Amino acid sequence: LGGALWDMRTNLIDTLGEDEGLALARELFVGQILTGLHTMAPGVTIDLLVLDDDDDNVSNGTPHYHAINGAFAEHGMPGPTVLFNDGDYNGDGDIDLADYAAFHDCTTGPDGSIPEECTSGDFDGDGDIDLLDFRRVSSRFTGDCGVLLVQEPESVTACFGDLVLFTMSGVGNVEEYVWTHDGVIVSGANNQILVINPVTAGTLGRYRGVVVGGCAAAVSEEVTLSLPDPPIIVELPEDVATCVGESATFAVVGTGWETLGYQWRRDDVEIVGATDAAYTIDSVTHDDIGIYTCVVSDRCGQSASTESAPVSLSLIPPDIVTQPQQFLTCEGLGAEFNIEVAGPPPIGYQWRFEGVDIPGAVSPMYAIESVTDDDLGVYRCVVSDGCGGSVISQAARLRYGNVVLNSQPAGGTFCAGELIFMIAGAADGVSFQWFKDGLPVPGAISPFLVIQNATPEDSGTYHLLANGLCNEITSEDVIVTVIACTDGS
Repeated sequence: LGGALWDMRTNLIDTLGEDEGLALARELFVGQILTGLHTMAPGVTIDLLVLDDDDDNVSNGTPHYHAINGAFAEHGMPGPTVLFNDGDYNGDGDIDLADYAAFHDCTTGPDGSIPEECTSGDFDGDGDIDLLDFRRVSSRFTGDCGVLLVQEPESVTACFGDLVLFTMSGVGNVEEYVWTHDGVIVSGANNQILVINPVTAGTLGRYRGVVVGGCAAAVSEEVTLSLPDPPIIVELPEDVATCVGESATFAVVGTGWETLGYQWRRDDVEIVGATDAAYTIDSVTHDDIGIYTCVVSDRCGQSASTESAPVSLSLIPPDIVTQPQQFLTCEGLGAEFNIEVAGPPPIGYQWRFEGVDIPGAVSPMYAIESVTDDDLGVYRCVVSDGCGGSVISQAARLRYGNVVLNSQPAGGTFCAGELIFMIAGAADGVSFQWFKDGLPVPGAISPFLVIQNATPEDSGTYHLLANGLCNEITSEDVIVTVIACTDGS
């Protein structure tokens, strides 16, 4: 507003000279403050034009219309468009054959000079009165009592509480102007400018302007007063993984009506000052880690949110190259767990037993010199790096390496030539050996024994000796008998 007033002052000085132009600018400025009811466009512009008017009819222009309206139009605050030359040469309120005759007398052709009394006929401002100007008169012919709508109202998008103007202009034998809203005549709206102040839900809808003459009427096209569509987010922000002390930026792209507003949130709490399309953290700390969203809104308060697609700020974790593994030991013996990690230094380690930090266990290897029952359980390692990120390893269990037989082998009577299969279910066995009649069976060093094409010589008493890390256990003896079978018996 201040820029528009200053440009108006400049335009008036350029037009009238410094003294007269400055005096008029001050007069208009003070008059608008004292009498004007408006503080925003286009109301201020209209207030100033009314103060400048000299015939109680702003629609036909004011003495300094171009200086005033031009300044405010440059700043996006134009007043209503006015019609200076309407073709009514004799001023009788219509454009008829008498005006055609007057125009004919003033015609100069494309290269002629314009007589002083005919200057109003140069509609296109090219310094002559020719067929191009005649087109203006012809297009506005009304006859003795007709009217013609020469300026149509335009649709308006606005917010609740705004001031809105619809403007129409007619020529000819104009008797009154009428406005309709959703097909109903607007009471008291009998001017070429319809002022809606403020915009409410009840004022939204369809409008038409009607120019009424002595024997005809002209109806405008239908226009609308509507709220803008809510903003749309066309590019969502993306997750960011970084290091402590580094910068991080989230950005969103929204489209919508007029200038959009932005508000970033972390973990559903508004971030003070984060009101641009991009939000940058210059030096990330642990307090900045969280979930980020952005609400994009327009001047009307309508908004779109990225909460349907929240993004996270996290610290880059180290990469565990080799996970700690299960460890079998015996009571009184030692045990150790190892982990191999890649990542920006320094790398930190913290071993845990059953979810509790082990004091002093802060290296890639954790060793126990003499295992007791209290040491048996699940171990993990929490690893951190120079970025401030951390990750926890997979679980590794420490157990005694005691072999256990879950099932016993089974013997029986078999026919010669058959296949004999015996198995003992052994858990945590380190080594195995089958025996027949007290002697080791060569090559039989697994929990199961297979005898192909059995012969009577394979008959005997069998058992399995299973060795664990901390113990050994012998299965039950089973008797195998192999006989020669005939005729399927």
